[in-house]
Amino acid sequence: MEKLETNSKPKKIKYVAIGDDFSAGYNTKFGFFANGKKTVEGRVVGLGYPSFLASLIQNQTDLELESFDNFSMCTSNVKFWDSLIENNHKMLLNQSEKLDFIQALDWNSLNPFKNFFTSYFKNWNVENDDFKVVSEKIKEANFITVSLGFNDLIFNLPYDRFRQYIESGNKEKEGWVEIVKNLDTLFSKLTLDLSNFLKKLRSITSAKIVLVSYVKPLIYFDDIFNSFFPIYEEENKTIIDYFLSKLNMSLNKASKQINEVNFVNVCDEIFWKNHITFLAENIFSIWPTENGYKKVAFDLFTKLTLNSDELNELFKDKTFIKNHIENINYWLSQSTNKKIFNLNKAPQQIFKEIFGVNKNNNLLTISNIEHALVDLKSPYLSILPFLESFIWYSKENVQVIIEGFKSSKFLRKRTKYPSLNEVYKFLNDEKNAKEFFISFFKNGKLEKFTFLWQRTIIDEIHRGKKLDLQLFRSTFIDLVKSRQSLTYDVFKQLFNAKVIQDNKDIIKNIIDKFIKDATTTDILEFMFDLKINQKYLKIKTFVANMETFKELANFIVDSITTYSYGYAKLKSFDELWKHWIAKNKYNIIYLFDKLFLELINSENMNQTIDFIIENITSLVRLKNLDEKVSKSLRNTIESIFYSLKENPAYLNRTFNKLLKKVQKINLYDVLLNKKPIKKIFSWKSFVDFRDIFFVTFKIYRKILKIKWIIRENKI
Repeated sequence: MEKLETNSKPKKIKYVAIGDDFSAGYNTKFGFFANGKKTVEGRVVGLGYPSFLASLIQNQTDLELESFDNFSMCTSNVKFWDSLIENNHKMLLNQSEKLDFIQALDWNSLNPFKNFFTSYFKNWNVENDDFKVVSEKIKEANFITVSLGFNDLIFNLPYDRFRQYIESGNKEKEGWVEIVKNLDTLFSKLTLDLSNFLKKLRSITSAKIVLVSYVKPLIYFDDIFNSFFPIYEEENKTIIDYFLSKLNMSLNKASKQINEVNFVNVCDEIFWKNHITFLAENIFSIWPTENGYKKVAFDLFTKLTLNSDELNELFKDKTFIKNHIENINYWLSQSTNKKIFNLNKAPQQIFKEIFGVNKNNNLLTISNIEHALVDLKSPYLSILPFLESFIWYSKENVQVIIEGFKSSKFLRKRTKYPSLNEVYKFLNDEKNAKEFFISFFKNGKLEKFTFLWQRTIIDEIHRGKKLDLQLFRSTFIDLVKSRQSLTYDVFKQLFNAKVIQDNKDIIKNIIDKFIKDATTTDILEFMFDLKINQKYLKIKTFVANMETFKELANFIVDSITTYSYGYAKLKSFDELWKHWIAKNKYNIIYLFDKLFLELINSENMNQTIDFIIENITSLVRLKNLDEKVSKSLRNTIESIFYSLKENPAYLNRTFNKLLKKVQKINLYDVLLNKKPIKKIFSWKSFVDFRDIFFVTFKIYRKILKIKWIIRENKI
């Protein structure tokens, strides 16, 4: 093992990076890690901060990058890295799902860095020592960076307590105190685990070890989190700031307990806040995009080449500060930094070579290692490959998501609503839950929707708006309303999803129960936060008692689930509406006939007439009708029903014309955009030459009588 002394002359650097998603360079623009290494041709590849750091080292005349290997792995934690550096077969096999997850990403045909890990791990066989290469490379290294701790916390946070606190309206101070205690316990455990890991790492290498801080995750979401959690007034810190501060503090504490381990803070908070849009281009990403990783590498290399005295002297130049520095305190707070690289250059020259003529110049300039990967820098949001592999293989971690969904406000109400209880039982099967979530991400449709949603939010941010909960919701709703085909593209993934096809009876049962809940309970009001008017409630109660309506509901479910593959080929909800009516016209007419006959049979006639009169009086204020007038009104309505019953040919022609009219309605706009339905239901449109006599003398005359009664008794 070659030891790299602090004050040594130029050395050949053997650099190994280890850690999690942050140091793996996970980038949601293309959806994969971008670890990187020094190739046999001598090129540095990759788009994570270790690759940019390795490139900076390689470009120095005073240093030589002999080797560079980035073994960082997405979702990995301290326990996993304990297993790797010890090459502990038993521990690795007990965490095989993590290796399966990394392997699935590594072999994915869409991965621009496909087979990166396979080039090291060969057959991925633990018992054949295929992973021993990690500890061997670490032993050979003389410079190591470590980024660990985030996943140890994110998958162990007290999410249930968070939910309870939010639902309490942020009023339970005791609840927040309990949360803080829980977090403090987690951070203390992390410090201990990291210390033990660093001790093991130090036992197998004499290399310079640098423990790298994290930058702020979910950087766009401050105002949203502020609406749920308290702000630390004395520091004006959000819950994410608190989390990040405690996390980096744990790393710092752990580094102090081990000899020759260097902690470096790379979180230039003010700079990140002021330049968020090019450092972290994707709102819905925990980690930054390539420019953010480049910033981390620039800061890290600068802090490892300049000591506090050199920086203090440098910052006496006000012009330099104006061009290059936004937060002097960030650069001078180097209590644990130790200079590792000696460059025979003046401090200002070093700084300018790294950052350029100003603080943003080289960050925005495409570097050598980016040229070959320029296509990957195109704006986009790709999350499917990661999520698909994560859900399938990362069993322990994905359970957090599944349990979180099952404990959501909807499924906690399952005792009140039978349909939600069926959903809960369905998702309780881990395989069903995984396949269900994955189905939404198939074919990149949800990615496209989310990317456009993100662009809408960014446009609003550029107009000076804050990304608060209201903007978050309103932009989503506006996109759903305005982009019907895109919304349908996401929704229709369920039509040909394997989990739906394999569980048609269960899905049918869920929908059956939901329809029953919709007609007998307030589930629609609960789910969609609707205020249902009394008129709708009366109709809902009335139809819920009709056996034929239940049969109609079952038919709708059957017809959609049976031909779901065909509906998956359509392009919009309106197209689905039109195709469904055309395909099922005669069955619908049959059920309409059956429903009509049920409404006017001897058991239901009086109830049906009462319902009609009740709705008339709710629309038009009438005097209390005397017995004679009331009887006349009831008899007239009953007479219309009997006339229709005696003329089934007219009734069927009317239902047929009604379906043709309804088929022309753009239902999506009517329901979501509240667009009025054009006047297509005029009497003339339901009458042809064959019906003139019947309508005129049997129907229209009686309707005129009803109108007269209403007019005469109107208040």
